[in-house]
Amino acid sequence: ISLGGQYNSAWNLNTSGANGGNISVSAANTVGANSGIFISDGTVTRAGDISILASTGAINLGYLQANGGSFGGNITVTAPHSTLTVQSANGNSDSISSTSLMQSGRVSLNSGANLTVQFGINTSSQLNGGQVDVLITEGNLRIFPGGAAQRYIDSRGTGGDGGDISVRIGQSGISSAGYS
Repeated sequence: ISLGGQYNSAWNLNTSGANGGNISVSAANTVGANSGIFISDGTVTRAGDISILASTGAINLGYLQANGGSFGGNITVTAPHSTLTVQSANGNSDSISSTSLMQSGRVSLNSGANLTVQFGINTSSQLNGGQVDVLITEGNLRIFPGGAAQRYIDSRGTGGDGGDISVRIGQSGISSAGYS
């Protein structure tokens, strides 16, 4: 889906199957209004990838899920000039999930301002966990715990390697409570 303006509909996009299909949403301005859920699960083998871009505006989503039977899908969300918020949770209480049996996918979040994840990020796997990259140009990162274990970011690899977690903030801001 490619839009010249804003995307403010609460669409629920689901491309799940034996192998999940890809989801790509691009808007010149805002992707907002708690814009539903995006699911690209692969029940047998590989999940699809999810890519969301708001070129100049904010992103405000429900939840994102790309879980795979063997391989999780990659999730990329980019709001280079504004805020990014993921505010609801899937059935496992995760706001962003890319899990699998063998190799989970990579989650990349890029925000020009504050970035909020309401219920945690999960890229864990029974073998190798997926990587999580967070980049904020200027603002704060707020992640609240999710899942049964109440974790913020879970990139465990139970039988293999855990995924890398990278958080980079160019300039943090002062919150209403006086914290940076």
